[in-house]
Amino acid sequence: MSGLSRSGRGIRKSMIGRYEHAVIDCPDPRALADFYSLLCTA
Repeated sequence: MSGLSRSGRGIRKSMIGRYEHAVIDCPDPRALADFYSLLCTA
């Protein structure tokens, strides 16, 4: 049953996609990278 979920009525629906990555657009990517680097090493 991998990739399947139940709706409220017990009807099975297959999963059609997967969200694996996020892209963050910002004016200073280096500063953002430094910020997240500090979070991951804390």
